[in-house]
Amino acid sequence: MIKYVVFIILAIVFCRCIYTTNKHNRGVGIFTGVLFSFLVYYCIIPFFILLSYSEIDEKTSFITTVYESSFESYLLFFICALFLLLSMTISYRKSLLKYSSYIVSSARAKKYSSSFFYVSFIVGTLAFAIYISSFGGFVNALVTAEYIRSFDNATTDVIPYRAALMQLPSALVTASPLFYAVRTERIGVWRIKNIVFLIVLFLISVSYLLINAGKTGIILFILPIWLVFISYKTKHEWFCTILCCVLGVSLINVLDLLFLSFTNESVMLTDDALKADYSLLHQFAYPISNALNMHDILQSSNLRLFKDFITGFLTHVPGLNFEVSYVPTSAFYGGSNWRESGGVPNDIMTFGYLQLGPFGIVIVGYVWGYILGIIEQFLKKCTNSFADRFIKYSIVVTTFNAIMNADVVALVVNFKFSLVVLFICMAHYRLRPKSTSTI
Repeated sequence: MIKYVVFIILAIVFCRCIYTTNKHNRGVGIFTGVLFSFLVYYCIIPFFILLSYSEIDEKTSFITTVYESSFESYLLFFICALFLLLSMTISYRKSLLKYSSYIVSSARAKKYSSSFFYVSFIVGTLAFAIYISSFGGFVNALVTAEYIRSFDNATTDVIPYRAALMQLPSALVTASPLFYAVRTERIGVWRIKNIVFLIVLFLISVSYLLINAGKTGIILFILPIWLVFISYKTKHEWFCTILCCVLGVSLINVLDLLFLSFTNESVMLTDDALKADYSLLHQFAYPISNALNMHDILQSSNLRLFKDFITGFLTHVPGLNFEVSYVPTSAFYGGSNWRESGGVPNDIMTFGYLQLGPFGIVIVGYVWGYILGIIEQFLKKCTNSFADRFIKYSIVVTTFNAIMNADVVALVVNFKFSLVVLFICMAHYRLRPKSTSTI
């Protein structure tokens, strides 16, 4: 009974925060989406697991954790959830009070968008061409993709080191479609040739994601595009955004089969493989399972002391290898052979706890809240144009998914595109302290 009470109380707190945030912002913003993701992953999903536990045939460790965890685990989770929410809310509102945003001049906007497009397209395309040619062509690179993304293998095991270095700059191709859309709208010209070229850029970007980013990267790239078209058809765009973020996870099963087919394994698209049932709970249950086990996970490892904020970026440089933050979590569930069954990402609460216990949760929450407040200022200046909507939805989808994939190394891999999108915002919507005069 106490387990139900914990989730009900937290749900009331999250809903109250959603209401006050919407009232303060006079509408729905990105922080509302984050609070809603807390509500989904830390309240609704575990509550549903408790209600339907006896009907779930395949009870994975994530599912059983929610049902069998002790009172102490639930108490720690409850307290840490409140700490996370409080620290994030305080820093979010502090950043809103400190900064305001303004739109740069039209001439500067055209200059920025044109420069960014040419750099991302030329550098990204050339680097990507060199990268895939080192595999012997696109088909060979696609077949080798799953092997490279496995935990025990590296790109340099397949191609020369110098060619592997092209993997990082080739990520720029995923930003070129958005830069081109922004550039075209700033100039004010949309012709058939512009649309055709934009489609070509999208296809090149998807090709890169198929080889390098995996399932999550593809979903995070496609969802914002889909949401842009939905937003033109409905007035409830934020509801559609949140719904698509949740439903996007269900595409993982389909993409699993697609990637297996690339590796020439025998795959049949049966109804059992594609149907949505209780098996999808396994995809959503690990954030709450991690949060209930976070003290035990920390006991089996050492404090990470925020080193992941540095090594999470450096580990993507070919030849540099550091232990990533999800290794202790994955080893906790899968033992020393966890690589055979796959890794387990850290949700934002577990990631913070592994850094410095409860204090780590407060610090990570504070940093996230401050960043969200800055992003909120950007989004308030977005217009209803295609490019601005694309920017907004890319950031919202990224943030929603980052709550359950908070490892820095995963953020860099899966969200390279959206990190570049944020850079676009910083170029077009500049920040200034609110105490200064208007520019």
